[in-house]
Amino acid sequence: MDGSGTQYNPRTVEEVFRDFKGRRAGMIKALTDDVEDFFQQCDPEKENLCLYGFPSEQWEVNLPAEEVPPELPKPALGINFARNGMQEKDWLALVAVHSDAWLLAVAFYFSARFGFDRSDRKRLLNMINEMSTIYEVVTGAAKKQVKEKSSVSNHSSTKSKPNSKDTVEMNGSVLALTDNVVIPVSAVLNAIEEHGVKGIEQNDPLIITQALSLKQLPITSSSMDAVVFVLTTHELPGHELLEEMFRALKPGGAVTFQKSQSVAVNKDEIVSTLKRRLLLAGFLDAKVPLENLNSFTVRANKPSWKIGSSFTIKKSTKSLPKVQIDDDLDLIDEDSLLTEEDLKKPQLLPVDDCEVGSTRKACKNCSCGRAEACGLGDAFRCGSCPYKGLPPFKLGEKVSLAGNFLASDF
Repeated sequence: MDGSGTQYNPRTVEEVFRDFKGRRAGMIKALTDDVEDFFQQCDPEKENLCLYGFPSEQWEVNLPAEEVPPELPKPALGINFARNGMQEKDWLALVAVHSDAWLLAVAFYFSARFGFDRSDRKRLLNMINEMSTIYEVVTGAAKKQVKEKSSVSNHSSTKSKPNSKDTVEMNGSVLALTDNVVIPVSAVLNAIEEHGVKGIEQNDPLIITQALSLKQLPITSSSMDAVVFVLTTHELPGHELLEEMFRALKPGGAVTFQKSQSVAVNKDEIVSTLKRRLLLAGFLDAKVPLENLNSFTVRANKPSWKIGSSFTIKKSTKSLPKVQIDDDLDLIDEDSLLTEEDLKKPQLLPVDDCEVGSTRKACKNCSCGRAEACGLGDAFRCGSCPYKGLPPFKLGEKVSLAGNFLASDF
């Protein structure tokens, strides 16, 4: 039964915890904000009535389910019979106690049905224990516990303190954001203190719920020393919200994101996406300073300089490399590098008797064979050769033309 007439079966630790929170919020609403309507619906003249809470944060007073076995564990029967026989606050406290028992039964019914192992069951119980019970909310014990816890934290001297490098000294205020509708103050204080922000006892943190739906934060620019975001779903803040967080932080302030661990969540992908978005929003030094079994943290810093600031850049001058000269080294004599063959005078090739003049042509008493080469063609003839223009021929052969040499071919 989920308040909409359709079957709803959470299968992971996060889904079961989300189901638990939705049903819890609906039942708290019935016993606080809608208490008059709840009182009227619990008519003692009617049959056994039960208080149901739904994942949609709605509530309903109705008869128990008729199916056997029921789809979910049954809540306490007959809450209407004791309405007029007890004082109203005692009667509401009794209903709250039974409602807490029913919520735990439903949560661990899902864990048993879908085979949660020991570590998953322990993690689910730890997540539930971080929240106040319905009885504590209805009777006001939750506020008293938060006050006592804060007092003990202020006067405790044995509690371990975070690393000084990861500690933000608070002189102003802290902004706490969450994607959930309702979050206990103790969870916010724990998140702030766990991730290195100390001095919160002198500063009243501002808490904004359902922050993922906001595009602007009602916060003055550069007024926050730290921003803590408690993420309970897989959705990450968008660019507009990150820019607003950047605007609200003072220069040098830190932003911290706390995300619960789960088997179904790809931590590396979430961290990578969040780091990239923080960088685009203007943050620096995004890192994961803390990680444990139940949660991990991503932290980044706002630059200490303001937009528009100018700095003088010292230009670096490159010095020339120094040559190390050792005066003790002897210089090499260049002449010692020459061999006997290098010192010999080169012998020039003898020239033929046809190359004594300024032109290359056969002389009168040619003995190099240039004159005999005239018959080979124009390529072997000098400029004054009488055979210039004639076809190749053999020396001593008579050249004769055919009788029809000058006759027309037509």
